[in-house]
Amino acid sequence: MPPKKTVPAKGVAKTQSKTATIPNKAGNKAKSSSTPAAPKKNATSAVKGKPVTNKNSPNVAKPKEKVWTKEDEAACKIQNKVRQFLGKKALQRKLKEKEEYEELMVKLEKEAFVQMVKMQQEEIDRQMKKEDEERKRKKEEAKRKKRMLEAAYDGDIDSIEAILQEVKDLDDKNNIGHDVIGKSIRNKHLQAMIECEDANENTPLSEAASGGHTETIKFLLDHEADPNTKGQFQRTPLYRAAFAGHLEPCQILLQNGADP
Repeated sequence: MPPKKTVPAKGVAKTQSKTATIPNKAGNKAKSSSTPAAPKKNATSAVKGKPVTNKNSPNVAKPKEKVWTKEDEAACKIQNKVRQFLGKKALQRKLKEKEEYEELMVKLEKEAFVQMVKMQQEEIDRQMKKEDEERKRKKEEAKRKKRMLEAAYDGDIDSIEAILQEVKDLDDKNNIGHDVIGKSIRNKHLQAMIECEDANENTPLSEAASGGHTETIKFLLDHEADPNTKGQFQRTPLYRAAFAGHLEPCQILLQNGADP
């Protein structure tokens, strides 16, 4: 036979039920306290990118200000002195470079001036030498003309040929060629000597006609001397030969184109 169930008393059951409800109230209170509280209206929302600062939070610690020490003062003075020294050295170097540049410019100007004076002096010397040579050439040419006129008046054919040879040698000395142009220049120089004139515009042919030298007249005519040149008082070689009474020279002149 099974045992009988024990039935608790009513008073005990009530107390147990009361005691059972106590933990439930405590649990509700704990549950209510575990829920987060709503934010206050005065709380400022965090701005994106900026830290949230709460006015009610305690003061943030500020970084300590650097104190200017004696070592810093000494370092500053040393830097100033070094910079002054370097600046002074740089200034001295620039001044020295400027002085050397100015000295170089003065030297170059002097050299350029000396070179310019030298070039001018050389040009003057060259011009003077050229003028001296021209003066000497004209003087020698005048002497040859005088000798040519005297030889024609005297009938000295050998002297005339020697003078003409001097003209040819002078052309050779001046490097005048033997081509067409060179021959033209050479013939021009020979013709100028054959038809040279004195102060009275008398030619060697006129002098030979006045002297009555037939062979000299023929020689000059063979070298293309002009028989109709007019000298002093418009006198031609024929006039002078006739005036001097030289018959044969007059005939030769007439045969070679002299105007009567």
